[in-house]
Amino acid sequence: MIFLIERCYPYVLGILGGLVVFILEYNLSDVKNLAFILEATITFSSIIIAFLSTMVSIFISLINSEVMKRIKSKDGDGLLTSYIAETVLSGLLLVFLSIILFMFINYSGKYSNLLLSFYVLLLVFLFSSSFRILKLTSNILKNALNEKELKKKIDKPKVNLP
Repeated sequence: MIFLIERCYPYVLGILGGLVVFILEYNLSDVKNLAFILEATITFSSIIIAFLSTMVSIFISLINSEVMKRIKSKDGDGLLTSYIAETVLSGLLLVFLSIILFMFINYSGKYSNLLLSFYVLLLVFLFSSSFRILKLTSNILKNALNEKELKKKIDKPKVNLP
């Protein structure tokens, strides 16, 4: 059950956010300072994508650690990869949509509500999936560091001097 919640909550929160905007019939023209919000969204998405790219390289360096072996033995590597891929893909889609929305900043036509709803859906999904992968990677790195500390204590021979 916990696995299902962890797997699905970014989708559920994103859809709920998009539905709220759609049902309340907000339009792009209702959002003040939309250009600044879109710029910040592009920046945030880029930072998340860069962070996850860095995390992948760190995971590659930890490939022989006990933590990564345990993850792989329980098929967690596929899940970890899919979480990273989902977050990166949503970040790229959000950047692409933000660039498109720059062209429609003052648009209040019939698709304005739909565009804003999709934007909010992707934004909430990116936030929640970023939180999910950040929490997961923090736990992996913490376990890897604890493993190294434990190994140092075990490998360090005690010398009894008279």
